[in-house]
Amino acid sequence: MKLILLSLVVFAALALQVRADGEQCNDGQNKDDHHDDHHDDHHDDHDDDDETMHYAQCEMEPNPHMASSLHHHVHGSIELSQQGHGAVYLELHLVGFNTSEDHDDHHHGLHLHMLGDMSAGCDSIGELYNAHPEKHADPGDLGDLVDDDRGVVNEVHHYAWLDIDGTAPNTEALIGHSMTILQGSHTDADTPASRIACCVIGHGKARPETAAALHHELEEDKTEHYAHCDVRSNTHQPKALHHHVHGTIDFKQVGYGDLEVSYHLEGFNVSDDHKDHLHDVQIYANGDLTSGCDNLGAKYDPHEDYHSELGDLGDIHDDDHGVVNESHRYSWINIFGDDSVLGRSIAIHQRDHLHKSAKIACCVIGRGQSHPEIVHRAKCVVRPNTESTGLHHHVSGSITFEQTPGGSTHMTADLKGFNVSEDLSHHRHGVQLHEWGDMSHGCHSLGRMYHGHDDAHDPKRPGDLGDVIDDSHGIVHSTRTFDHLNVEDLNARSLVIMQGGHEVESERVACCVIGRA
Repeated sequence: MKLILLSLVVFAALALQVRADGEQCNDGQNKDDHHDDHHDDHHDDHDDDDETMHYAQCEMEPNPHMASSLHHHVHGSIELSQQGHGAVYLELHLVGFNTSEDHDDHHHGLHLHMLGDMSAGCDSIGELYNAHPEKHADPGDLGDLVDDDRGVVNEVHHYAWLDIDGTAPNTEALIGHSMTILQGSHTDADTPASRIACCVIGHGKARPETAAALHHELEEDKTEHYAHCDVRSNTHQPKALHHHVHGTIDFKQVGYGDLEVSYHLEGFNVSDDHKDHLHDVQIYANGDLTSGCDNLGAKYDPHEDYHSELGDLGDIHDDDHGVVNESHRYSWINIFGDDSVLGRSIAIHQRDHLHKSAKIACCVIGRGQSHPEIVHRAKCVVRPNTESTGLHHHVSGSITFEQTPGGSTHMTADLKGFNVSEDLSHHRHGVQLHEWGDMSHGCHSLGRMYHGHDDAHDPKRPGDLGDVIDDSHGIVHSTRTFDHLNVEDLNARSLVIMQGGHEVESERVACCVIGRA
């Protein structure tokens, strides 16, 4: 009996095994597919649950071989972070972009490159990153960043196709590659000459305080820094030049913002032999004035990059009276920190920066205090003389007066609407200061010319303010400086603009009453 029962059990077991083998045979492929699906689901669940943070760092440096005309001095950091195999986030905290008028396009391409070799600056970083292009058509093109009016970038970007350490499937680690910033947009040609800064991506660590600290430093630092330069004529300039330039150059910088430079100079030679009114301004390495302007050393080059022209401050323009009153902004020059120009010198040259030129004046940059505030200011809104006959002028605009503690008064005329027809080819127009501010009869009820109380100018004609000259479009942009005028004495008086030059009395084409401003 036991033998029969044992036989039945063995038979049943064999039947079950055969059935199982048949099902395995018929559905083997489905089982394999199910196994793969289960494996993928498990992997995806693992990715979703992976909260491991990965960090990398890229310290941006200026390209020492960028085109000399670009004047960028970009530096700062790009911090990379990634959670699990999610998107890679880039936090960009950069300063030093050139924001001059020549570079009014603030978009700059950000590119990823294959190599991390900066032995030749940004020239040796290899081709554009092209790892796993099936995940993205242009994996090395990271789009544009945009600097603000101070040349500062504080932005966050993210990229789904990148991986910091290369542990995600079908990815390559960013570590050891490089990034570069272009002069133009990311769609422009990426050539060594167009690269203004670059960096190599290295391993990083969680430093959330770094970004916050730099952001605070850039955005919240409102510390004001000042410098001053007393310009004097070069005693060793060629005798034929006859310049006697003197005046001041004042510097102001707030935090890491642009450097504001104000030029107030006079004494430029305006004879026929010197019709070119452009003068190159350069910073030099030394502050030695023992031999006039001859011992200033080499041009300012703190990074010993002989391809750069960091000390080139461009041109200033003297007017018909040999006077300069201009303000310029420079994003690549600092008056504090490691690259401060304090103790360096400035030289003013006879010709513009495209020519070899003689130094006609110079000064040493020293620490300064807050800019001398304008103690008095007045303004005159010009309107045409409705009673002028046949001249067809429609002059409008403004004339402003500013007086500094030193006593000089600057007059700035911004006018338009002068008749430039062939019948009126004479572009000189006298400006006269008159006693009264009564315009009840247009420009003919303003009283006599101002006599004043200071005979240092001309006791007969202290109200004669010389000429303004309109251009071929009937526009005047002019600045003059007077030592005999006091803004307080000008208030409520009037100005008259004449048809002809100041030497002779002619018809009045426009006028205005001077008021406080």
